[in-house]
Amino acid sequence: MTRDTDRPVAIVTGASRSQGRAIALRLAREGYDLSLAARSEEAMRDLQQDLANEGAYSLVTAVDLTDCEERKVFVARTLAEMGRVDILVNNAAVSSLVKFVDAEWEDVSHQIDLNLEAPMHLSHLVLGDMVNRGSGKIVNISSIATSASLPVLTTYRTTRSGLEYFTKALRSELEGTGVSVTAVLPSGIADPRMTKSLEAGSGVRLEGAVAMGIVSATKIANDVVAVIKNDKVEKVLVA
Repeated sequence: MTRDTDRPVAIVTGASRSQGRAIALRLAREGYDLSLAARSEEAMRDLQQDLANEGAYSLVTAVDLTDCEERKVFVARTLAEMGRVDILVNNAAVSSLVKFVDAEWEDVSHQIDLNLEAPMHLSHLVLGDMVNRGSGKIVNISSIATSASLPVLTTYRTTRSGLEYFTKALRSELEGTGVSVTAVLPSGIADPRMTKSLEAGSGVRLEGAVAMGIVSATKIANDVVAVIKNDKVEKVLVA
């Protein structure tokens, strides 16, 4: 498929499943071409065909987003092959249900790298081009788990809180540049399979909104587009 260079370009991380996949498809319907990042190239190839059916050109890159050099290569490839980045959606994240005192440090470090360092680094990598052009938007997918009483999600909640602070601080710094940053905070796990996986791996039963998957991947995708259009500071998804 040949790319129409007049079409805007969006990066979506964690694009191989659930809300990442839904966000990519929703942006395609809004007229964006996509640069997709995830660990599974096979899953993204399936998505790539669906995007083509929507008329969108897409670039697929299998990347370990916890690796600094792989992040650099991914963004450089996107800019080289697609010419620009208009939207960055930092969606990829991971969590585990374990008390901090019992956690393996490798797991803690992995969550910090993927949930906080990667979005900050990717934002840094695309911002120069955005500011030079005087336009662009960064959307960070966080969670209202930051305000919930979930002691077995200490590391996850900390990284999500950091991402929210980064969103607000960077938005303030970029005022007047034509570039903005916003956050989307789902009120529950969008994929019920994720809930079951977390419970099975930890032996802890999740309760309340976080466990119910009450916000669908489709709704998250729709509200990502809404905050891009309306330029809100943040959007909390409660149903």
